[in-house]
Amino acid sequence: MPESKRKTGFRGPSPEVGKATQFKPGQSGNPGGRPKETPITDALRQALSDPAELERFISAVIKKAKKGDVKAFQAVSDRIEGKPAQALNLGGADGGPIVFRLERIGKAEERT
Repeated sequence: MPESKRKTGFRGPSPEVGKATQFKPGQSGNPGGRPKETPITDALRQALSDPAELERFISAVIKKAKKGDVKAFQAVSDRIEGKPAQALNLGGADGGPIVFRLERIGKAEERT
């Protein structure tokens, strides 16, 4: 390359940049995992642990369901009958069955 031509543009950082702060093999970036705290659930359990309070809560939900509140009715019916099963449609791109071509996998293994 002639000396009059200069390299221009960003060529990227050195490969050594960040090596000191990378996770070592087998080292997790989140060793404690997701926090197990459930503040809303804990507060509800504590509030509804009193049988009289639970009875008032259930009565209020049933009263709302009787007045036509769809969400309240759904909550009550899901508890009584269970949630309805949902249909699951698995198919290929054109709606047909999914076809696996195992012979291609075998041929790929032969090439390696």
